Amino acid sequence: MAILFLLPSIRSLGLDFPSTDRWAVFVLALLFLGSLFWYYARTLPPLEKRQRRLLLGLRLVGFVCLFLVLAEPILALFLVSKEKPVVAVLVDRSGSMDKQNREKQVREAVEKLTSQKGDWEYRHWDFGDTLAEQQTLGPSQAAATAIGSVLRYVSETPHLAGVVVASDGGNNSGPDPIKTAEKLGVPVYAIAVGEEERALDVGIERINYPPVAFEGTPVKAEFVISAQGVGKAKLPLVVSRGNKKIAAPIVDFSGDGEQTVEVELTPDSVGTLTFSAGLPVLAKEEQTKNNRRFFSMRVLKAKLKVLLVSGQPSWNYRFLLEVLEENQRLEVEGIVYGLGGRPLYNATGLSARNLDGYDVLIFSDFRPGLFSGVETRLAAAVRDKGKGIFFLLSPEFLREAPSSALAELLPFDFKKRPPVTMGPVGDLDLTAEGEGHPATRLVSDPSELGRIWKNLPPLEGVLTSGLPSTAGTVLATVSATEEGGKYPALGAKNFGRGRVLAAAVFPLWKWYFLPLGTASEDTTFAWLINQSAGWLSGSEEEDRFNLATDKLVYQSGEEISFSASAFDEGRKPFEGLDVKVRLKGEEELLLYEEASGRYAGRKRMAAPGSYEATAEFFQGGRKVGTAKTKLMVEELSLEDQAVSYNPTLLEKMADVSGGEFYRPEEAGQFARDFSLQREELSEKKEWELAHQPVFLAGMILFLGAEWFLRRRWQLL
Repeated sequence: MAILFLLPSIRSLGLDFPSTDRWAVFVLALLFLGSLFWYYARTLPPLEKRQRRLLLGLRLVGFVCLFLVLAEPILALFLVSKEKPVVAVLVDRSGSMDKQNREKQVREAVEKLTSQKGDWEYRHWDFGDTLAEQQTLGPSQAAATAIGSVLRYVSETPHLAGVVVASDGGNNSGPDPIKTAEKLGVPVYAIAVGEEERALDVGIERINYPPVAFEGTPVKAEFVISAQGVGKAKLPLVVSRGNKKIAAPIVDFSGDGEQTVEVELTPDSVGTLTFSAGLPVLAKEEQTKNNRRFFSMRVLKAKLKVLLVSGQPSWNYRFLLEVLEENQRLEVEGIVYGLGGRPLYNATGLSARNLDGYDVLIFSDFRPGLFSGVETRLAAAVRDKGKGIFFLLSPEFLREAPSSALAELLPFDFKKRPPVTMGPVGDLDLTAEGEGHPATRLVSDPSELGRIWKNLPPLEGVLTSGLPSTAGTVLATVSATEEGGKYPALGAKNFGRGRVLAAAVFPLWKWYFLPLGTASEDTTFAWLINQSAGWLSGSEEEDRFNLATDKLVYQSGEEISFSASAFDEGRKPFEGLDVKVRLKGEEELLLYEEASGRYAGRKRMAAPGSYEATAEFFQGGRKVGTAKTKLMVEELSLEDQAVSYNPTLLEKMADVSGGEFYRPEEAGQFARDFSLQREELSEKKEWELAHQPVFLAGMILFLGAEWFLRRRWQLL
């Protein structure tokens, strides 16, 4: 219940009781006060009217204070005020504003607009890719323009009633300004400064090239060349790496427009290679930053050499070979053994091959005797040379006892428990280690990852083993549907400098063949084989802590997206880390955890140059890992590629938001078009009276005074 009192200085005043039985509290209070006064009236001796009124007043005020303390009412004041509407004036300070005297035009237009006074308040900001206080951005300082982002920022201004955007209309970053203006909720008044530019210019607009290449393998790079005001000319496009010229095709210009030039490159070393492409600077050419561009690609070892060995002709071998040969990063050789343990098709046997010449070895459907005489060389290739092995076990493995050298390589321990075949097998479940392992982490989403592995077709059986061997890790388990229980299905192991994977379920070819022709056409088998080959040939430190950018070369002012991943020693995602990225001369960037063990962050950089980004991973203040990556920032900025006058964008922003579009000389019309009333604001203030000491003090004071007078007048 609320009792409202209208006062001249306050819109309304309310007294509310928090109790749900408000009427009952109020009625009981009235009955209590009425009975109390009736009792006093009947028991007090006759008094003078003045004395009786004084005692009655003291008693009344004292009991009202007592009531306010016990009933815990809340006093609410509703205050009303009128505030001036705010007009946000946004002035473009991006790099394109230094063209054609645009800075002077925008300054004069804003002065003309703000000289028109009205029942509103102007608030000034500068902007480029973000919003800044007036005069905190120097002339043409911002390296990018994000009008849509700026409108979102300014929309949070209290009492905002309109937005003035003074710009050339160039926009090269952030969300769509037109859609943002449409949803802004207040009109946008746009002032377009500048004019269509027809300056002499030749430049490299963009470069299309593969971000990843292989050593010694030619790749093609496409250069999109633009020309304006050049007429007919022939200019060389010089492509270099460092001081070494790689190619210099002649570009034939015959008028304005774009054309594409294709150049073949052959990376000659492994790592991140940076190339440059340049066009000559013409006389009277004002914009020269786009004459020279850079691009980088990651160059991997020419191809990973894979040796696929099968102890007998099988579907496993057939589909493994098909998947491996489809991977352009792999160079595959195969050996199939027939009856009597001899290679078919006149292939060179395992014992006569140089195992050090392969990066990854895959063995399928084999008996341990297949390795007779080569166990020591095989173990040495993994332990000392960093090679990788993938064992696809089958019932053939049970026909002979593995040698000690072979048993030492396997991630499962077959010594403590002699292997037997159990099956058929049900769903495959990844362990926590499997969810973070490169061989089995097919997607980053954990729920999607579990669904993929559970939906695989059933297999015929599993070779049971102990859990696990020394340094072995179980990546997945499987249930034997008839016997019950969980058994290791996939395992991994670091062995010296190298790595080993093993599958105890069989035959894996069904994961490839059975989904063929169905709507899903599951690719899990191909993913598993290809990612396993990549992990078996990699290095542990690179796998556990990683830092990457979405590309290798950026324009000045372009936003750089960093992503990092971390795994603990058990291959589980390393959660809850503090990840800091440092670049020389730049502020430290703290990444946020976007998913389990995965971290991300964005940073905009304006200073051109080559950078090495270092990510440091901390747990509780202790550094647990480090990762590095390289990137380059070109001198050419986003603003250098978007200097053209774009009034159409500004005009559409004004149209969809209900505002107006002005040329600089028309800015003085703003006061005529913009007319709003003061905004009426209401504010509610509440006080809990029971917590106010004044009422408790009043109760004691007034009832004490009443008692003192009664005693003095000998009424007690």
